[in-house]
Amino acid sequence: MPAPCFCCDPAGDVQYPCLDNLVFETGSPGGGIADGRINAYDLAAPVVLYGIDYGNGQRGLHVYAADGSGLLFQVSAEQIAAMPECPESNTLIARDIARGISLYRLSRDSRRVCPFQLNAFAERAGRMYVVIFGTLSAGSPYQSWEE
Repeated sequence: MPAPCFCCDPAGDVQYPCLDNLVFETGSPGGGIADGRINAYDLAAPVVLYGIDYGNGQRGLHVYAADGSGLLFQVSAEQIAAMPECPESNTLIARDIARGISLYRLSRDSRRVCPFQLNAFAERAGRMYVVIFGTLSAGSPYQSWEE
């Protein structure tokens, strides 16, 4: 994957990949997994992300181990709703320190969109899997990498 372009939060002190570079890979060679996951085309991801519909337009997030060993992390619709939709700076929504998973809402990018970012320990020691996605729904544009 090519190196992502970076944007800065309004204060200019935190860089993150711009949503302008997120990809929606429906036509990718090899295809994806059509089970409703957000990161459907990231076949080597250590975790699988699902937006959960709680009704009345409220959505949460469930993160499962890619090896099928179960639910690792969940963020309720209430936790999502408690955060500003477009914070002035990157904002932590929820974290599980023991499992090394964090969900953030990022500040506005150049298109005035405020994406989510999930960080999770990668399978290789000392590495982090990062996925930035626009919405809590299957088919959301996303970009992921390991660092």
